[in-house]
Amino acid sequence: MNDITNLLFVLAPLLVAMGGAYLLVKKMFDRDYKMKVIETKRMLQKEVLPLRLQAFERMTLFLERISPESLLVRIMDANMTVRDLQQQLIATVRSEYEHNITQQIYIDPQTWALIKNAKEDVLRLINSSAEECNRDDKALELSRKIFERMLREENVSMQKALSYLKSEAQQLF
Repeated sequence: MNDITNLLFVLAPLLVAMGGAYLLVKKMFDRDYKMKVIETKRMLQKEVLPLRLQAFERMTLFLERISPESLLVRIMDANMTVRDLQQQLIATVRSEYEHNITQQIYIDPQTWALIKNAKEDVLRLINSSAEECNRDDKALELSRKIFERMLREENVSMQKALSYLKSEAQQLF
């Protein structure tokens, strides 16, 4: 019994010391791990920030390029018919969208949804304006209908998407 008591007097401080050493080493490893995670995030942020800013710029340019007034100035040809202009406008909007579709990985999903809505609204505007025209009329007729509709209906989705893009970009700073 005496031997067991002596053994406990020797082992108890040793176990306490080992437990304390374990906790100190664990705390040190946890701190080092957290520091490495913070450093990795900082390096990643340094690499991703320019890409995100570029995505905001590209999507802003996309929205400006698919605005009906911009499209008509770039595409309108006096020799085109309503059908030709409608097809060319739709093809251009879709091509612009496909060219920029990868930018969605850098943009908030809600903002991306607004950008898609703006694109769909432009396509709806083009198609509904074309329905009011004779397909074989001069393209100028479709252009006029598009501008008339734009004056009657505000393109809220385009402005909302641009606003969200700007506010998301400002949150980075």
